[in-house]
Amino acid sequence: MAHDPQAGPEPGGSHGPVDVLDTEEAGGRIIRGGALRTLAFVSGTLASLVAAALLFRHLGVDDTGRYATVLSLIAIAGGMSDAGVMALGLREYSTLEGAARDAVMRNLLGMRLAFTAAGVVAATVFAVIVGYGPTMVAGTALAGFGFLLYMVQQFLSVPLSVGLRLGWVAALQFLTQFLAAVVFSLLVFAGAGLLPFLAVQIPVMLILIAITAHLVRGEMPLRPAFVLRQWRSMFRDVLVFAVILALGVLYFRVITVLLSLLSTDRETGYYGAAFRVIEVLAAVPSLLAGSAFPLLSRAARDDRNRLGYALDRLTRGMMLVGIWMAICVVLGAPVAIDVVAGPAFFPSIELLQYLGVALAATFVLITWSLGLLAAREHKAMLIANSVALVVAVGGGALLISIDGARGGAIALVVAEFTLASGYGIAIARHPELTPLDPRHVARVALAAAAALAVPWALDLPAVADVLLGTAVYAVMLVVLRAIPEEIAEAFTSRVRHRGAAG
Repeated sequence: MAHDPQAGPEPGGSHGPVDVLDTEEAGGRIIRGGALRTLAFVSGTLASLVAAALLFRHLGVDDTGRYATVLSLIAIAGGMSDAGVMALGLREYSTLEGAARDAVMRNLLGMRLAFTAAGVVAATVFAVIVGYGPTMVAGTALAGFGFLLYMVQQFLSVPLSVGLRLGWVAALQFLTQFLAAVVFSLLVFAGAGLLPFLAVQIPVMLILIAITAHLVRGEMPLRPAFVLRQWRSMFRDVLVFAVILALGVLYFRVITVLLSLLSTDRETGYYGAAFRVIEVLAAVPSLLAGSAFPLLSRAARDDRNRLGYALDRLTRGMMLVGIWMAICVVLGAPVAIDVVAGPAFFPSIELLQYLGVALAATFVLITWSLGLLAAREHKAMLIANSVALVVAVGGGALLISIDGARGGAIALVVAEFTLASGYGIAIARHPELTPLDPRHVARVALAAAAALAVPWALDLPAVADVLLGTAVYAVMLVVLRAIPEEIAEAFTSRVRHRGAAG
């Protein structure tokens, strides 16, 4: 009888949950788990929005720019020092077993600690060199330590993701956002300055690490290993992952840093408010598609036909959601900025609308990146990310010097679609991966055009625009038969299963 991964590990064994990846039930669990993680994320985001509204009003435009700059700097340093350890850990935990897996995971945890600590030190030194000031320098160190704790917690949760115990993953995710929102709100009411807000992650992640360690006891080694001989044997894969992910993080965040260096605090603050909204929403595709990475890795090892089919269906579904979110951001930007940042950030509305367009590409490129990683198409990913970084840095520097924050927003949109195009070319050239069907893309594009045109023609308030646009988009998708049948099947089969069990 198959073991239920939601119930935890089987008695007497530590690797039972992984077996669900080889069953036909895996696809449905991933779709439902992705939906559950998204629901948890949305719930946590509502709490975060309340905290963000308090935070931005409390800090003002200039300090918001400083806050956004420090977080972007830490995200860049953290992404570059991540060395692909999380993705590599998911892939190796999905494909190895027993003592060999435990040894790899301990050493990867050691790498994560060492590399992230080095990245935090580098970010702090950079803040000193460019003259960010004592508060921002200290804030960079504190935010970096909080990021290190976050990285550890995420790595410890690998068995939950691979075992498709996505209910626990969703709960931890919600708790992370909710606790951070509570601490942010308390600091606002206490009248705190900029520095404490940059240290919020530290107490929150200490709590989450304790909970996660309890959930994965017996499945995940909790002690890191620093065996340099074994590090060298893994270094080739780690280095490739490191460069790919570092480039991916850098091109997405570099615009904020360029603005802090080439423009004013006010322009950086306007961009920071808009980018904060996009930064939150950009986590959704990783939640939805990331749950499928263990399955894609197992399929790449055992069944390449299954890999191609799974990636194609996942991409279609992710494209539908990504375009819907882009529609919502473009139509709802006025109310989003009003709620999150307030009237002082009115120029951020146009910036958010530009950045919202990029979400459509973000959902697709994140999905393709998982398929390419599973298929070990590292060279193609390196090329695509390098080109995107050149576009972001070169285009960003030029456009920011011409048009400030608006130029930076446009540069990020161009870089995002550049990366998506590069991944699409790599998918199309791979013999076992399936590129998007142009007919499907055309149907979804037609639905999106109608969803934008109808609200704009009626000139309604922003909230009404979002609701109407969503309704038009959904109806058009149904009429054009653009919704993959696997999505509906994943939920209807669950309902039938429960009915039969009753």
